[in-house]
Amino acid sequence: MVSSMWRLGACVLGFGFGAVWMTAGLGSAIVSLLIAGVFYGIAVAVQRRDLSRRTTRFFEGSSRPERRRPERRRVEVEPEPGW
Repeated sequence: MVSSMWRLGACVLGFGFGAVWMTAGLGSAIVSLLIAGVFYGIAVAVQRRDLSRRTTRFFEGSSRPERRRPERRRVEVEPEPGW
């Protein structure tokens, strides 16, 4: 699944590069590719930071109060006489 997503992303990126190259020229295509790479890097960094923050909160404990289970008591029932 992951490798097919990489192939799909490469196809989209290649098509976009070719379309910009054909319409605006090679220089504009290279600039567009570099800008796309910069914004991709920013998105990856933000996602990693957010994921790191969430996992830290998960492992250190949530800000929500901890729910406690009610303690169970063992109830002994004596049989009724005559049984």
